[in-house]
Amino acid sequence: MTVYKKDLVNEYAAKKGITKTEAAERIDDIFKIVSDNLCAGNDVKISNFFNFFVRNLSEKKGKNPYTKEPMVIPAVRSVHARMTKPLKDRIQGKRK
Repeated sequence: MTVYKKDLVNEYAAKKGITKTEAAERIDDIFKIVSDNLCAGNDVKISNFFNFFVRNLSEKKGKNPYTKEPMVIPAVRSVHARMTKPLKDRIQGKRK
């Protein structure tokens, strides 16, 4: 089953006894704070959940798969996430 943002909003609103609009605003605020920090190059560590960080991948040589011509793959910044041990343990059924 896939959980979408609207599902998070509905569950959060029901749990906190607030409107869906308020819940959506709060969730959007958290997502914006996380994305703003990642765009600034900062790591974001959320205890018992995930650590998010930006990796700078350097330029490299490659081949066009259709023409077999050599080409340069440009450098990029990429967001990576690493699961924390408490979450990993919960998923594995070692912890509630």
